[in-house]
Amino acid sequence: MPALVSAFFATYAKLYPTMKPYEYGFRVFLLTYCYVIVSGYKTGEFMETAVSRFLLIALGASVGLIVNTCIYPIWAGEDLHNLVAKNFVNVATSLEGLLLTLSLNLSF
Repeated sequence: MPALVSAFFATYAKLYPTMKPYEYGFRVFLLTYCYVIVSGYKTGEFMETAVSRFLLIALGASVGLIVNTCIYPIWAGEDLHNLVAKNFVNVATSLEGLLLTLSLNLSF
């Protein structure tokens, strides 16, 4: 029953523009959940199926990461440097705000 409700909401999530990028990932997660449940229904080997599925996902992610960083990089040179610098500035600004909030809460 929870899978049916989740699938219902995942189907209609793509109607909202802010949720559209996450809809595909949610569907993959839901299909993996259904795959593990259905494959272990008669045999009762849920963990074996879940572990093999996790290892296949980890293998695919690592191959994709290695190809995109070592063999055929997506970005090169100045563009990558500018993007990393911009992201570090955003992280630093976020951490400064967090530390300021924490220090104000601790002073009271």
